[in-house]
Amino acid sequence: MIEDVTSQSGSGELEVGTFFPQAPEFPRLKQRSDAVREELAALHELLLHVVTHAEVECDWDALVGSETVLIADDQVVVRAITQGILESFGYTVLVADTEMNRWPTGYPIDLLLLNLPACDESAVEQVRASCLRFSRVIVSTPLPDGPARDRLRAIGVRDFVHKPFRPLELARGVRRVLDLDRTCLDD
Repeated sequence: MIEDVTSQSGSGELEVGTFFPQAPEFPRLKQRSDAVREELAALHELLLHVVTHAEVECDWDALVGSETVLIADDQVVVRAITQGILESFGYTVLVADTEMNRWPTGYPIDLLLLNLPACDESAVEQVRASCLRFSRVIVSTPLPDGPARDRLRAIGVRDFVHKPFRPLELARGVRRVLDLDRTCLDD
């Protein structure tokens, strides 16, 4: 797991941080505390309960993956829930806010899941830059199908997950985009 990092404080103590750069040498890996592990285990169990009871007729094995996904969202709770969902399907997850200059570097990232609450010019430019940096971009957004999504598709967005999303919808979208490239390579 890479989402928790440590940073050195002035007192020499290690402090827990999220995957945001707090020093130029970030990230240094840290094991989760017992309390955090217990909370994530409870969240994982809740998510599995919701997913299991939401749709029994599902090929669960087809949704499992081992790829690395970067979640870029400004809401900490959304990042945590999304991380829990994707990790429950086997993915390695990195989390960050939507400030691109603070995204982790030096890790092989297979897919970017980018939150986009609106489609103004600055958001379009951020998506354009994201598509240049990552070959697979999924946008999570409340925007309906239509011209705004078409514009984002034209600049390289592979798929959309409508917010608020259901766990299976998210897992299917991620798997679909990751498998699309594999299918194209197999042809």
